[in-house]
Amino acid sequence: MLVRIYKSGYIIHAASLVIIAIIIWLPTLLSPEAVLVVDNPAPLYKLFLSVLGINYLVNLFISLLLVVISGIILNQIIINNEFSGKITMLGMFFFILLNTSIVSYVIMNPFLWVSFFLILMINELFKLSKSEKSIPLVFNASFYLGIASLFYYPSFLLIIVVLVSLMIFRISSWREYLIVLIGTSLPLFFTFILYFYNDSQDLFISSFISAFYFDFNISSISVMDLIIAVLLLGLIIPSVLNLVGSMMDNSIIVRQKLAVIIWLLVISFAIIFLFEKHVNNGLMLSVPATIILTKFSMGVRRLKWLDIYISLIFVLILINHYLVLFDA
Repeated sequence: MLVRIYKSGYIIHAASLVIIAIIIWLPTLLSPEAVLVVDNPAPLYKLFLSVLGINYLVNLFISLLLVVISGIILNQIIINNEFSGKITMLGMFFFILLNTSIVSYVIMNPFLWVSFFLILMINELFKLSKSEKSIPLVFNASFYLGIASLFYYPSFLLIIVVLVSLMIFRISSWREYLIVLIGTSLPLFFTFILYFYNDSQDLFISSFISAFYFDFNISSISVMDLIIAVLLLGLIIPSVLNLVGSMMDNSIIVRQKLAVIIWLLVISFAIIFLFEKHVNNGLMLSVPATIILTKFSMGVRRLKWLDIYISLIFVLILINHYLVLFDA
């Protein structure tokens, strides 16, 4: 039902997704137990909190707004890059679904910002397939990634995705590869200068290095969160395998873009697995997973069972969020 509905992309569908997002955010707004907790925030997230403070209502509203805006932008990117039809809201639907799948996702956290800048990065990388002026696009993509890394340091390793993207789009000039290093490092360099000016450069260096310590512990989550996560993986993994198996059915440009997205999914998962565990860092998978699920769903002819499966996940997500009110 839900996939069939959001395969169309009229104003009423976009409005209904905003309403759904508000409904999912509502229990967190009403729950007295819900608090904003962030340990050792990276510089830009620390700046964000220092500017806006830790006012719960303000941060909750911004987190909702950020997910909605990110979903709209990503949905348009999906349409523009031929992962779906010209009129659809399926990308926005999947993005909201993934970004609300765990209760703690809806609270303001740095990974919402990481996802936002990854969307901007992907948009620039996709333009490489048709542009003759690659240097500005490569710089923009790299710079967005550099900003994302100031919200969560390990996301800097997604520089691998940018470098691999240049190979995928057959860009062989050494200038573009150098631009990747410069663009990604500039935000970090400017931040270091600011810390140096305040005589706290050692703090910046130590916090950056410590963020890359290996941590193979498993984050503690509720049983319902775990069930939803397993069901989502049961949807995402077959979708990836299906797209890989049918890669040759797409045009060369679409195949190249799908390859970039799969690399983004794999490297993001590796970052989550290797480094310090936060329940919310699963949000790093939301951008590539949204594109993969949208592309896969658009290619399914008989939607009945897929629709039932996704509807089940959606209902469980709603129940999971409203259980917070009964635990309060």
